[in-house]
Amino acid sequence: MQWPRNRKIVLLSVPPTFAGARLCPLEQVPIGALKLIAFLKGRGNEVAYLDLHGGEPSPWKPKPAGRGGGAGKLLYVMGRPPDRLESVLDRIGPAPDEIWISCTFSFDLDLALEYAEVLRRRFPAARTLLGGDAVRNVPASEMPGGIEVFTGRIPEADASAPDFSVRKKWDYGLFSLAIGCMNRCAFCSIWQDRPVKLDEGAVLNYVRDLYGRDKPGLFWNWDPNVLMFRGALERFLDGYAAAGIKAGVCFGKGFQPNLLTERLIGKMVKAGLSYSTFPIESSSSRSGMLKPYTVISTIKALESAKRAGYDPRLAQTTFILGYPGEDLGSVFRSFSLSLVMGATPAPFPVFLFPGTSDYLKYAGRAARGGPGRLHGNLWPLIADEQVGKYDRLLEFLLTRDVRDIPGRIGLLSPELRDLFFREFEKSSRFVELARSARDDSRRELERIEKEIAMRKVPKFRRLLHVTASPRSARTSRTRLFSGHFLARFREAYPGTRITEVDVFREKISFINEEFIDFVFRRKGYARVSPKTRGLIDLTEKFIRQIEASDVVLFSAPMWSLSIPSALKAYLELVATMMFYRRKRTFGKKQVFALLTREGSYAKPGGDPSGDPFLNVQDSTLTAICGFLGLGEPHFLYAEGLRVNAELPPDLEAGIKASINLSLRRALNL
Repeated sequence: MQWPRNRKIVLLSVPPTFAGARLCPLEQVPIGALKLIAFLKGRGNEVAYLDLHGGEPSPWKPKPAGRGGGAGKLLYVMGRPPDRLESVLDRIGPAPDEIWISCTFSFDLDLALEYAEVLRRRFPAARTLLGGDAVRNVPASEMPGGIEVFTGRIPEADASAPDFSVRKKWDYGLFSLAIGCMNRCAFCSIWQDRPVKLDEGAVLNYVRDLYGRDKPGLFWNWDPNVLMFRGALERFLDGYAAAGIKAGVCFGKGFQPNLLTERLIGKMVKAGLSYSTFPIESSSSRSGMLKPYTVISTIKALESAKRAGYDPRLAQTTFILGYPGEDLGSVFRSFSLSLVMGATPAPFPVFLFPGTSDYLKYAGRAARGGPGRLHGNLWPLIADEQVGKYDRLLEFLLTRDVRDIPGRIGLLSPELRDLFFREFEKSSRFVELARSARDDSRRELERIEKEIAMRKVPKFRRLLHVTASPRSARTSRTRLFSGHFLARFREAYPGTRITEVDVFREKISFINEEFIDFVFRRKGYARVSPKTRGLIDLTEKFIRQIEASDVVLFSAPMWSLSIPSALKAYLELVATMMFYRRKRTFGKKQVFALLTREGSYAKPGGDPSGDPFLNVQDSTLTAICGFLGLGEPHFLYAEGLRVNAELPPDLEAGIKASINLSLRRALNL
């Protein structure tokens, strides 16, 4: 194709569309568009760039959703939709000779064609050229007459420095070190571009220039596989750090985790590694995604990044859902592994791109109606009646913190809740096994899956429940939620023998002078009063119960910002006898503390929300359990409980879900 010289060209890059939640940053101008502008200007052309990106999302139009198209969803444009294009055209001046439209995603082809229609009505004599990945594998029959299609690449444009002059100021920067990818993953068509390394020195120059001009806070990398040429990446990172650029460097398009090394991660962190993607895609050994790595590499790469000082919350771990007959257990596993590792779960619906093996495999089952129906948020492979279920599932999988799960668990059906909890309870063990895995092979992942599945649950455990609520089971929230805990524990450990000590029903009196004399061996057992002998016997019983237990549960409401006096008296008796008379401590045990209260308080030294100085409930139990040698308790909170009000069903369900999660995590089930 002959490229124009000395012409007037209008260039437009199509902003992405989405339905529901935005799953990643969508407001960025594609770096390819900025390189095209530089290439065209270099040939003496006058280029008017129509910047339709950024700003607030705009509603565009409803589209059919689901495999049969029976469901509908409103799509949004991350920028200006076609009906707002006319106002931009008023600033162009004389009619252009050519119109260039670049569209990255095939599912946005109909949006690109709507933009083209607006431009062709305004400038009917201009030549219209449509290019980008969107048209690479789309049949010619999808294209209206009068539009030329370009399906290749322009090497001179790829090697150009992006033209950042199209905006007065940039809040972010963009850079690219390579083109293409050497892998053929089932869901991706980037492999159709031959891998090409760009000049890292030239890239560093334009990055440095933009930083000197606008001081953007972040620089985003646009490479589909930035680790193809690791030497070039290392040299760029060294130069970036040496240049004194105080902007984070982001790799949102992802790393191939089995190519990451500790040395390379260290260089990234030194350069200011910020937002990045550590892809999982699937955590199952039976995945058909044709990835050159498994989730084992992702886990090890994240661990290396944390050791290098990287905050894992800045790492999004991508995984895909929306395949016909998929294993949702694997989806929940990917989600749970992300949370356990402290990263940010990043679920993505299946986007079917023509030219991929996924497209060849599933096109027959996909929604009819052209490439626009293959948009992942429209669930093209899911039955129409399941679209709502998958919308709610996706919303749940966007949960960023374990602590938020109780409030969002209602998004899942009871069957999906059970499936999620089963996967979540195994996630910590899965991470442990992946850390120590011999290699990154599918066979090794199969071994981990079998070991997880073969876990033997003890038939019998002994649990001591020390409760401190004077209310009856009918009115006590403490008893309600401790009963839920015990029921879930029995499910995990069938045959558990539970011993309950109700400190309000035991005849506990406060320590007296005779008890102290006995403890310090000033008086023998026979020389103290019957009342004191009863207190000594009761204390010895309490000690035997603790010694005989595998797990201890303390459940108590908040009284005067602390634990009830009856529970404190119980603990004082045990601690005084153990420390001052027996001169020893208990061995470490699994200890849980279920605390009910009206307010919301932070644990000392933990989350700064709430007011930890008004809560000595946690610190008292932490101190006394440590003093007794039991270890630090796992705290379970039932907060926001109004004393004289009905318990809202949603709040009760959320607290019970939180107890489930904490129990499973603490016991590494």
